[in-house]
Amino acid sequence: MANPKKGDCQISDSSGRPLIGEAQTLIADLTMTYTTDDPGQSAADTVVIADGDATVAVAEFTQAILNLNTKINAILDVLEAHGLMKDA
Repeated sequence: MANPKKGDCQISDSSGRPLIGEAQTLIADLTMTYTTDDPGQSAADTVVIADGDATVAVAEFTQAILNLNTKINAILDVLEAHGLMKDA
């Protein structure tokens, strides 16, 4: 993404370089749903892959995706909270 135009910026650094422009359109949270066999996992900060040389187990893959989903939504929440992205 390009830096905001000077005339559109809300604040600038000490050299006058524009830093923050108007809030951008909301990016919807990413959701993860199951049609069958919900493993009932909850998000975590780490994923352990038991054997990186072998085929990744479904549970490990599912946990990794769930963790990424949660991190993406947390980043979106920060962007909204700081006015960088419009909220719903």
